[in-house]
Amino acid sequence: MNRWGAQAGDHDPEKYEDQDPASLRRSEGDEGFDLIVFDDYTPTVVPVVSSVSFAGTAALPGLERKPTTTSEPQTQVLLNWRREHALLRYVALDDVLLVEPGRLALPQGAVVLATGQAGPVMAEVNVQGTRHVVASFPILKTNWPMQVSFAVFMSNCLEVLGLEGSGSAGKWYQPGQVVSLPVGDGKDLVVYEGPVRLEGRVQAAEAVFPMLERVGLYQASTAVPRRWQQLAVNLLDEKESDLRPATQLQVGTTTAQALAQDTTIRREIWPILAWIALGFLLIEWVVYTRRMYL
Repeated sequence: MNRWGAQAGDHDPEKYEDQDPASLRRSEGDEGFDLIVFDDYTPTVVPVVSSVSFAGTAALPGLERKPTTTSEPQTQVLLNWRREHALLRYVALDDVLLVEPGRLALPQGAVVLATGQAGPVMAEVNVQGTRHVVASFPILKTNWPMQVSFAVFMSNCLEVLGLEGSGSAGKWYQPGQVVSLPVGDGKDLVVYEGPVRLEGRVQAAEAVFPMLERVGLYQASTAVPRRWQQLAVNLLDEKESDLRPATQLQVGTTTAQALAQDTTIRREIWPILAWIALGFLLIEWVVYTRRMYL
């Protein structure tokens, strides 16, 4: 067996499930993962680090993968994808063919990244500040791995999602969110001091805090991993300053395409006639003044 096969054997689902979820996240100077890629596999719990899933749902709440029906094309192409998204930057998907890709039934707040002939086939879901990318299609039932764009896409994922999962990357939350942090075992209560006091009960190595109510910076007064020593709560919204025309409208779990249409309008021509009349008056005035000097 070559070394690539040996490495693949060391990352089978059983070994993944046997690990402590808190140990999967990389801390300063510690081992762990910045990004996890699942191929045709759905873990039992939501990963605590950013992930990319092909033909799986990553156990994300409210997300469901619908198989391709007999009434739908068995081989499909992508109709649209978000070219401006950081994960799809420089990614051309025109020549990608998908065999029985299925489609995604998305939870509220999910961002559709690519749409096939039957519906969304790739989306991004944010859970507790951790970003997860889910594709409905099995990667081996496409010609995408043979395209340069696949390498570009995975590079974007490592750059964008992997950096967020590193120990030096910070996270922020919005008021109204319920925060769950992997803090490990050995604690019953985790406390943060800030605009208000936050207390989280520890269950299954995770501290669960009530709904955040006040913005500000919170400092841990209990021993926690370095990346969780501070919590930032603010009102930042990535869509707040996005003034570009929307190509898709998200209404609940339904995505509608925003299409440009031709509309007939009444155009007034009197300003043009007024300028023509003014031109004739100017010519007449010039002729008249010249006759006065003759």
